Amino acid sequence: MKIPISEYYDSLDRKGKKEFRLKTCNRCGIDSSQFYRRMRENCWSTLEEKEIRNIIEEDMRFGL
Repeated sequence: MKIPISEYYDSLDRKGKKEFRLKTCNRCGIDSSQFYRRMRENCWSTLEEKEIRNIIEEDMRFGL
């Protein structure tokens, strides 16, 4: 079962949220304001969501 992106983000501490946002922005080619809008509206493109799922898997695998 996939955890919703916003739920995963909310589960992170302050440092984890910053790292997740930076990774997401870098890999998806978006800026911080776009990140927060997409997070708020849950309007990720299919490719963005796939990349974010990869980030989440990596973080969970390495215990970040």
